[in-house]
Parts: sequence; structure tokens; C-alpha cells
Amino acid sequence: MKNKFFISIITVMLSFITYSAMSQTSVVVQYTTNQEQTFILNDQGKIYFSGSNLMIDQLNGQSETIAISDIRKLYFPARVSIIEDIAIENNIFLYPNPATDQIKLSNIKASTLVSVYSMNGQLLINQLSSPDQSINISNLKKGLYIVKANDKTFKLIKQ
Repeated sequence: MKNKFFISIITVMLSFITYSAMSQTSVVVQYTTNQEQTFILNDQGKIYFSGSNLMIDQLNGQSETIAISDIRKLYFPARVSIIEDIAIENNIFLYPNPATDQIKLSNIKASTLVSVYSMNGQLLINQLSSPDQSINISNLKKGLYIVKANDKTFKLIKQ
């Protein structure tokens, strides 16, 4: 009888710990400067948009206001899984755009083939690239170009 009671107490405690762990989470903001900041939230923490700002109510009761134009990426850290790998690969970003000398692609895997085409379809650049590796476009004339990586297509403005 004592063992059943003890097991019941442990089960309730583990359930509470599991609930607490599930209800407390964090959000990471990656700024356009590539710096990241983590904000700790709980089940009462809020993330919402107000005008052109992201508002974050944190676990410690503090609120943070961040201009949307300063944010490159917003994500919730979680367990690594195949689903996350697919999501990362599908959320490739080309920056800066417009560009003058260099461009970068974020969220690509190492050795990703990146191709730059003129508007008439001529292949101008075809190189393997890694995450956040610069691609030199200084030899291109000012104008509009197409960039392809991992079956994703971007419009690039060269200034």
C-alpha cells in the first residue's frame, strides 16, 4: 500500500515537472547584424506585433520592443529533428538586396550550389556556397538578376 502511494506521489511530481518544462520556453531573435538574443517566456509570456514592432513579454515581467526592420529571423529553439532541417532549408534568405559587391544566403547547407542568371537566362555565376559565405557580384552590371539555390529562386537587384 505504501509503495502505491509513493508511486502515485512520484507520478504527480513528474507530471508537474513535465508540465512546467513544456509551459516554459524561449524565443530567439536574430537581428540583421547577425547577433542573437534569447528571451525566456512562460505560459503567460506573450509575443505579438504592434504597428511595426515585435513585442515580447518575458518570464521576468519585463517587456521588450523590437523594430521589425531590425529582425532577420525569429525562432523557438527546440529539439533537433528532420522536420527542423527541412524547415531551415526551405527558409533560405538572400541578403543584402539590393546589393553592390557581395551577397549571402542564410540557412543553406554546406556546399550548396548557387547560380546567378541574367534576365535573359544566361548563367553568370555558378558556385558552391556555405552558410553565410559571401558571393562576389561586383563584376555584374547594375540591374535585375535571378539567384537560385536549393530549388528556391530569388530576384536580386544589383546597384
